[in-house]
Amino acid sequence: VLGDPGRWICSGMSGGVVYLRVDPARGLDDAALRDRFAKGAKVHMRAPRDEDVPALRELIDAYADALFASEQNDAGTYVRSLLDDPAAHFRAVRPGADITDQTVSTE
Repeated sequence: VLGDPGRWICSGMSGGVVYLRVDPARGLDDAALRDRFAKGAKVHMRAPRDEDVPALRELIDAYADALFASEQNDAGTYVRSLLDDPAAHFRAVRPGADITDQTVSTE
């Protein structure tokens, strides 16, 4: 998510990872991003680690390619530059360890 994720992000999140753009100039610092998590969301947020970079690169490259294809070259170059320091520009959000296994039904 390169822009504001809006309220209630990660509501019911039980797997996967969400990459959020940190952009203090637009009011999207760590505290503001946490404030957007759904009430009761059981997730944790951290800077991306080395193991996150391939997936993050794939997502950003696909978006940059779309920007280049539509002749938005400056935007494509800027978006790709965010990968020069992923920890400064993104946060990885994952479900917490206490998430219930959704593949097991008790009903």
